[in-house]
Amino acid sequence: MDLIQTVQSTFDAYQQFSHAHPLTCAMTTAEAFFLTGDLISQKLSGKVNPKKIVYTAVLAPLYGLTMHGIVEAGNNMGDLWNYAIEKGATWNYALTKAALGPNLDGLLFNAIFFLNNKLGERADYNLGRVVQEYGNLTSHPEIKGTGLKGRLKALRKNLNDDRNLPRKEFMQTCLGSLTLWNAFHAVNYAVTPKELCTPFSLLASFGWTCILSYWSTKDLRKARAQEGLCRKSQ
Repeated sequence: MDLIQTVQSTFDAYQQFSHAHPLTCAMTTAEAFFLTGDLISQKLSGKVNPKKIVYTAVLAPLYGLTMHGIVEAGNNMGDLWNYAIEKGATWNYALTKAALGPNLDGLLFNAIFFLNNKLGERADYNLGRVVQEYGNLTSHPEIKGTGLKGRLKALRKNLNDDRNLPRKEFMQTCLGSLTLWNAFHAVNYAVTPKELCTPFSLLASFGWTCILSYWSTKDLRKARAQEGLCRKSQ
């Protein structure tokens, strides 16, 4: 009974903290979940890179803020839709929020997550070099011109390069976002108190982060496997 009361009081305190400080709560919760998820995915890959752990720790609060923004976007878009059309059933309203918020914004979040991991891997998880890698996305040796049109063409060409954004894995995450992720957020909006929508989204992102991190390090795992074969042959 004492354990149940402790869990309940802890949950109540967390809910009050989330209500009073939603941004801080989103950042700290993301820090815990993304770090743990990345650590698990690296363990599954066979080797833990301390630099990547630090890299994830730095970016995790930004992911938390992004998730909070995505959830709030769903709330605002759902409210706008509901006001413009008419009030409907709770589940229809929740599905509208999920479709117009997390469903669409989540696709961008997945792309940024993959880019951060791929560019971070190439830059040896040095934040300064990662910024430079992002800058390099707007230039390409095959694209002439440095104006806006030329930079957009270069960006498009670079994003179509598997070395920057792995298309197969990204399309798999898009499929997951349009189905399972959408369904989760419909339930989340329908039954979860507003102040806990972001923490529950981050909790669900825990497993999703493990999958994304594992997929995004596919090339690194291949390189390690080839390196191991070369050592055995020697």
